Formats: sequence, C-alpha cells, structure tokens
Amino acid sequence: MIERNHEFIRYIVPKVQSFDDYTQEDITLMMNHINGTARDRLNGCTPYQLSRFTA
Repeated sequence: MIERNHEFIRYIVPKVQSFDDYTQEDITLMMNHINGTARDRLNGCTPYQLSRFTA
C-alpha cells in the first residue's frame, strides 16, 4: 500500500523536481493530505482512519 502513497507524492512532486525546496512543514502538510484521502481499496476509509482503528 505504500506504493500508492509514492504515486500521490510523485503526483505532487514530479520525479524531475527536487525535494530540496520543500520545508519539513511542506512535507508534513503533503503527507497529511495524502493520508487524509479516502481510498476505494480501503473501503472508503483514509489511511489515517485505519491507523486509528489499529492503534
């Protein structure tokens, strides 16, 4: 499932673009958005919601 996150990251930051211009705050915001996106494969849940169930 981590591959789907990689696809989302590369949708936002294309492979030809460096991460050097991004701050930790930018990366955290990006990952919060990615992990807050509902996915069909997760029965309409977000990765964040699922992590709350398993914690």
